[in-house]
Amino acid sequence: MENKFLNNLKKIIIVNIKSKNITKTLKYIYNLNICIHDVTVINRKEVTLKIYIKDYKKLEEMRTIDEINIVDYSGTLKFKQVLKKNKVFLSCIVLGYIFLLFLSNVIFSIEIIHSNNQLRKFVKNLLNENGIKELSYRKTHNEIKEIKEKILIENKEKIEWIEIERVGTKYIIKIEERKKEEDKKNFIYQDIVSKKTAIIKKIEAENGEILKKINDYVTKGEVVISGKIYKNDEIVNIVKAGGKIYGEVWYNIKVEFPLVLNKKEETGNSKKVYVFKFLNHTFPLFDFKKYEYKTVVNNRLFFNQLLPIGVLIQEQYELKSISGIYSVAEAIIEAENYAFNKMEQTLDDDEYIVKGKILDYTISNEKIILEMFFNIYENITDTREILIE
Repeated sequence: MENKFLNNLKKIIIVNIKSKNITKTLKYIYNLNICIHDVTVINRKEVTLKIYIKDYKKLEEMRTIDEINIVDYSGTLKFKQVLKKNKVFLSCIVLGYIFLLFLSNVIFSIEIIHSNNQLRKFVKNLLNENGIKELSYRKTHNEIKEIKEKILIENKEKIEWIEIERVGTKYIIKIEERKKEEDKKNFIYQDIVSKKTAIIKKIEAENGEILKKINDYVTKGEVVISGKIYKNDEIVNIVKAGGKIYGEVWYNIKVEFPLVLNKKEETGNSKKVYVFKFLNHTFPLFDFKKYEYKTVVNNRLFFNQLLPIGVLIQEQYELKSISGIYSVAEAIIEAENYAFNKMEQTLDDDEYIVKGKILDYTISNEKIILEMFFNIYENITDTREILIE
């Protein structure tokens, strides 16, 4: 009985009937054994009935009915009508959910944590080769484990340890560099010596006797922290010296820069534009007159921490393109900036440029050749074994 009731419930409709003699019409309907679930009298010539859809054909054939219309549905018929009426909206919701689910499983950024810039680039290339890169689908736990093992096995001379952690749509990579044999010399007794000719700027001694002072000039291989402990000019003990030395080192480099001018300057025009951001792409909203060239200052209005979507307010400043030839003075400035950037790329996080100076320049084949001198604050730590006779 319950199944039959549920089956009939799925086929219930609500019809509107108009007739000159509505009472007589209702009697005919009852005589036809049409099951009426509900009756609503609107006026003496109009009623609304709730009936099974299978009985609708019988009502249409009645001559006493002037007009009959289906005005609503009930049960699953109602549900189907709602789905049909809102299928575009519901499809968008389903597709949107699938899209967001897809985005939540895509990696949009990778951060490698280590002070050595060259090692970070090396590890990034390794991860790329193993499918861990920006805009790639996230790996499973087992896949990550296999990739870590593979990287460690194939690069055991460079990498001591690696950890890959997923945070939302981002991978955070932590690595520990395996010290090279020349850096990892595990001497029983040793001195800390200078790796290069330099002026000492900082000494961090962990063990041993400090022989040099800040601003002392040292040559390559000269002892700064000794493993030999002296008293009254006699060796009273020999230890394994430990620590770090930082010094000011000097470099001469040459860079080349073209003399062809291709730059852009501000026109003085500016505007604010609302922008939808997705991944690394931006889509201006209602920006009907776009600047051909511009500089942009982004102010975040909304940003999703899990997914790479957001809304920005951009302050746009119009630029005009200027082409021509650099003057010698302009070319020297541009070449100097290029030389600074090139030098900075070779330094670790605890090293920096103290100052740079132009030594000389020449112009040849529509380019300027600039020679520069740099003072660099650099880690100059090295070790040397103490041999016991």
